[in-house]
Amino acid sequence: MNGKIAVLFNQENKMTDFSHIAKIKVFEKEQEWEIKKEFQAGSDLQEGIMVSTSAIREQCKKIVEELGDCSILIGTMITGLPFQVLDKQGFILLEAETFTTELLDQVYEDCCVEKDNIVVQEELPDVPTAPYPLDHQGNFFLDFALLQKVHPEVTSKKALLPFLSNELFQSITIICTHVMPWLDSFIMERNLNFEVTRNNGLSTIIIRHKSCRE
Repeated sequence: MNGKIAVLFNQENKMTDFSHIAKIKVFEKEQEWEIKKEFQAGSDLQEGIMVSTSAIREQCKKIVEELGDCSILIGTMITGLPFQVLDKQGFILLEAETFTTELLDQVYEDCCVEKDNIVVQEELPDVPTAPYPLDHQGNFFLDFALLQKVHPEVTSKKALLPFLSNELFQSITIICTHVMPWLDSFIMERNLNFEVTRNNGLSTIIIRHKSCRE
């Protein structure tokens, strides 16, 4: 995978979501991160504008064409139809709170740098590929950031959806580099609560049943 990373920005030049998108910048690292391309986007996606699903799909199609061989896209939130369309096109869709060059470095390290998986597995032989119990009270944990380094072929859905859909739990704590785009809608559908904190480039997600907190 090449090292190009696209980021959604609003009119104030801050990283944003598809409801407030004004432009997309494509970054690539030479000695430092440089803007390789910038184009206007989102006129059919902005909040408050009533548009059909076909118009949104067409706007997403234009974005895909503009991005060319860039297949990584970051925003503060990527959900709904834009997520479905871009995910189907094979994009890596990531979420973060604010834009920094450190964020680009982290995404590049996670998604673009080829790793010697055999060496990593020898150093870290016992990395769980699914949430595991911390106690007998139904509290579980998964370091998905570490799992991705050792087993990059394991997606967040593969690691988490079977557990979240079928297991009984009080809480689950997940360490990751970004909040999974599909998680927000899943949480709402299952009537769960979740909170996110970010520290040292990693996000900590805690998911609980609402009855556990109320």
